[in-house]
Amino acid sequence: MLVRRSEWRIVGCMLAFGLVAVAAYAEGGGAKQDTARLLVACGLQEVSFERQNNELSITYAFSEQFSDKLALALVAVGSQDIVGGCDKVCVIAQRDDRRFLEFSTSPSGLMHFAERNAGSEAMAEANRLLQQAASAANAPQIGQPDESGYQTPQAGSAPLPTANEPPSLQPGFASELGQALVRVGLENVAVSLLDSGQVAVEYENRTYRSDTEALSTAAQIASQHCPVGTVLYLTAKRDDIPVISVITKARDSQQLPGPGTVPEGLRETRPTAPDSAVADSTGLLNESFGRFDLSFRPALIYEIGNWRRPVITDWFALPQLTTTIAPGWRMSLQGSLQADNPGAHLSHALLTKTGRLEGGRVLWTASMGRFDTRLRGVFGEAQLELGDGRAGVRLARVGRDDWDFDIPMWLGYYEHEFGDLGLTLRATGGQFADYIEPTGLVELNRRFGESTFRAGITVHSPVREGIVRVTVPFGPRRVDDPRPLRLRTSDYLALSYFTDRGTPGTEMLRGDHDLRAFRDELTGPYLTADSHRQAGQHRAMSGQTWNPGPSHEGISGLIRIPTADVIPDGSYRVGASFIDSEYTRGAYTGRSDMIPTFVNVGLLPGLELGFRLSIFPDVEPLRFPNWHYSTDRSVFAHYQLWPQHGNLPAVAIGAQDISFRDDAEVVGRAEYIVATQQLGDLRIHLGRGTKRLSGLFGGAEYRLSPTLAIIGEYDTDWFNYGLRAAPNRSWRVDLALTDSRAIGGAISYLGIFP
Repeated sequence: MLVRRSEWRIVGCMLAFGLVAVAAYAEGGGAKQDTARLLVACGLQEVSFERQNNELSITYAFSEQFSDKLALALVAVGSQDIVGGCDKVCVIAQRDDRRFLEFSTSPSGLMHFAERNAGSEAMAEANRLLQQAASAANAPQIGQPDESGYQTPQAGSAPLPTANEPPSLQPGFASELGQALVRVGLENVAVSLLDSGQVAVEYENRTYRSDTEALSTAAQIASQHCPVGTVLYLTAKRDDIPVISVITKARDSQQLPGPGTVPEGLRETRPTAPDSAVADSTGLLNESFGRFDLSFRPALIYEIGNWRRPVITDWFALPQLTTTIAPGWRMSLQGSLQADNPGAHLSHALLTKTGRLEGGRVLWTASMGRFDTRLRGVFGEAQLELGDGRAGVRLARVGRDDWDFDIPMWLGYYEHEFGDLGLTLRATGGQFADYIEPTGLVELNRRFGESTFRAGITVHSPVREGIVRVTVPFGPRRVDDPRPLRLRTSDYLALSYFTDRGTPGTEMLRGDHDLRAFRDELTGPYLTADSHRQAGQHRAMSGQTWNPGPSHEGISGLIRIPTADVIPDGSYRVGASFIDSEYTRGAYTGRSDMIPTFVNVGLLPGLELGFRLSIFPDVEPLRFPNWHYSTDRSVFAHYQLWPQHGNLPAVAIGAQDISFRDDAEVVGRAEYIVATQQLGDLRIHLGRGTKRLSGLFGGAEYRLSPTLAIIGEYDTDWFNYGLRAAPNRSWRVDLALTDSRAIGGAISYLGIFP
């Protein structure tokens, strides 16, 4: 057979290529054997490397006394020279004749996996041991002197076993971790070990009063079951629907924070956990479907009426029964037991469905049934995640007669979170359920640990409606473990104030079915901004050298004038005062003494908001046709522009008796600017205002001792003097002479929100 010269060239190239491949395979096989011998010299057992196609399988074993972290680090570092050219690396580890660890990754991902799960100390120790073994065998050193973790080979003994190692990722790991989460009271638990070595934990909290505490508990349990540094995806759910997922790392059990602390190192949040291949997983453990929670909440409705009925009070007990009947499906029933006029009725009955769309970025809910004693119909809401904010729409069609849905609602909103403050600002516009004209609403929602303060006003003209709501936790921080029926108290005490008709639409259609209640404190900016947030922990009072006291009107001040002081952020003040009838203002001047009762809140750094209810005990509404009330409501705001800096005094602006009604000016309305300068034990105040404080006003206070000061002022009408006692940082007691002759006084308590 004749062969052309060109064909001989092809055959020669093929033979040369085959010889090179055989030599490379032999060299590779030798490299594998050398690496296996080095790993055995470092303490591993039964090390082997097998390559099929482009997949390399690495198997090894070690005893129970050997550190599993060090074993993983040795394999990752020692295999770097032989994993090249592979598309996939499969690692199988055995300990005491049982499969301990199995995972697959890319060649580059092997080192990343080891760094995350073994830790930097184990990686450095593996480098040292391999260099030492290579030097002893006169083999080429692994790694280069300029590489991270390289150390000069040193003589030494074999590695000592590491004691008290955390449980590792072995078969049955997911089930073991899931059962541990169930034992601490979490429900709808699912645990997955991802092929990347990360651990995904999903759970639902109906046991802990605070969702932050439930998140902390889940992170602690996971840290106790995973090697330090393991990446954890913690997904909190409601009705088995993901609310949020946070990413953190497992920590050493000796360094775990106390209960209620947000896990440190939250570097990312997302609506749901990643969709990754799973190496080991559980089903849904401790399902909550069909379990019932029955809670009882006391309620008091206090309404300032007109001349026919000046004060209206009604006492209620509100039992509520809730259950999750399927993933995303919730049923809620609430009744009302009236005390003043004995009777009972069903106040709301709702069936609600919640879910997610668009890869989890859109959260939606829909409800139908009875929303309160009057309204029934349908409600829907959808919300889109936008980083530190959320955009949403709400639609509803309700009516006061059966299936006669003649009251529409359609509105959109955007809310932005300032996580470092725990503040949410929401702006809403559209057709509210109880307004004919389109209306706008602006709301501030501030969290103080487990407590919240919410204030909102409508922005249509004229401004007529507002709301103030304060919620504080009470009752046990944890209820009984899950059971078919749990009796529990309501988690929060809510105090609400409405002007005129109240905030449009949002209140009558607000409840556990809307997305604000669905999310609650589980929002990304709030959780990631401060990893030391505490749930149920008492916070210390601010260490100011001179904590402010209230004026008799309630705002930070002296007797009748405000000062540039402000109560600390996250604090509240409650108190009451007495003003003689000769010095009260309004249509009934000189007719009655005045007893202001007030509540102030340090809503933001430098911002003090307050509500005052003034009682006129001598007023009989029927005798004064121009004044139909024996009480007066007012809201005030006080903002410190800047604190004192050396010779630059502190300056504040504010407004008292902010008007939501046309006739609200009759009692104490004023706008002002005021400056305060402290000179040792002397403080001087000077300001200018309008209305009740029309003109210049000023005053001074001198501290006789840490607990007693004398105060004096000019309030644009009269000179007033008094004593202020401060037995501790919280209590203030004033005794004053108004116009140098009428006795008055005030008592207040300054506290920190729990």
